[in-house]
Amino acid sequence: MPLLDGLARSTQIGNLAAFFLTLGATILFGARAGRARLLYVPACLLGTAAVARMLAWALHGAAFATAFIAIELAAAALLVTSARRLAARA
Repeated sequence: MPLLDGLARSTQIGNLAAFFLTLGATILFGARAGRARLLYVPACLLGTAAVARMLAWALHGAAFATAFIAIELAAAALLVTSARRLAARA
């Protein structure tokens, strides 16, 4: 992905960093005992990213990112399943 210029570069880097840091942090915190509900946050982030990619394709002429969408949906499903199983153990 090429870096944009000016304020667009700040937005591009800031938003991507926020997305991935929040994703990773909530997975780590959600893996702790008694915190399984936190795993729904990264699941929602990944699910929303997959939906946004499909909308980008359908509405804005972007290439359909099959591999990325599949990975995001599979990871979201894994996180939801993990949250449910960890919550059942508590």
